[in-house]
Amino acid sequence: MPFCIECGKEITSHQRYCEHCGALQDHIEPDAPPQAPAPPKEQISPPLPLQVPQSQAAPPQVPQSPPAPPQPAPSLPPEVPHPGATPPPPPLPPVLPPAPPGLAKGKTAFPKNAGIIIGAAAVLVLVIAFYVYGLPLVQETGLFHQRTTTVQTPSAVPTTPVPTVRVSFTTVPTTPAPVIVLDDRYEKTYVQVYASNRTYTSGERFEVPYDLTRPPLFIKFNVIPEMVNRTKLADIGLSTEHTVYAVYPDPNSWFEIKVLKGTSRMVIDSNGFNKDYGGMTQGQFMVREPGNYVVEISGHLVTAYVQIMAGSP
Repeated sequence: MPFCIECGKEITSHQRYCEHCGALQDHIEPDAPPQAPAPPKEQISPPLPLQVPQSQAAPPQVPQSPPAPPQPAPSLPPEVPHPGATPPPPPLPPVLPPAPPGLAKGKTAFPKNAGIIIGAAAVLVLVIAFYVYGLPLVQETGLFHQRTTTVQTPSAVPTTPVPTVRVSFTTVPTTPAPVIVLDDRYEKTYVQVYASNRTYTSGERFEVPYDLTRPPLFIKFNVIPEMVNRTKLADIGLSTEHTVYAVYPDPNSWFEIKVLKGTSRMVIDSNGFNKDYGGMTQGQFMVREPGNYVVEISGHLVTAYVQIMAGSP
């Protein structure tokens, strides 16, 4: 059985105040009703009983009365600690995952393929810069231009050039407006179809088409060939030795006029200078049957005047 801390008399185990002297008993804990369990995260120590100094004596003994039912000690809210209670322990810092090895404190960790990504981006930037700035500059400077190499072929043995005659065909339109002319030989009037005074140097050829409805087709020409000037010595070694000057037509010069049938191109008649026509520089001939004709004129190293006439209406 417990005893009073003040007067030393015997009291009950659950009696908070001494029934003899009325002193508060600090070693007796009153019956407390069951309380809800505290939250697991915050642990608050139970409140300590108030200490009453011994100098404050209890009042003198009062008449005995039935003891009052024990009252639970007032409890403070969990958020406000009891005066004199032990402060709760500080919260533990959060546990962070360990930093990867080789990474200094305060630096940001990069993914494993960060180097590949950065390298690819740098290559892409270089390619774009080349196409935008480098390619036009290269094209202007001509670095990509193809180089041509000249291969020298062995020189051939010089030979004597052989003169070639170039033949060309030209169709000459007929004169649209009729021109009446008088022939001196026959004293007869004709309609002039075509007239030209042309120099032939390399076998040129012209064609004059004409549909003859009023015969005859009268053709006249006058040829002036190129002349050759030669100087040579005569009577060499004799007392009568002298220089001879010779002027004669170029043997390569010629002139020809042909009258062809328009559809079959068959030769109806022809005349000319040199070749098979002799050395006469003037000539004329007639076609007396009506039809569709083509007058072909050609020459080489000559100047010829040609006149084509038809019967007057």
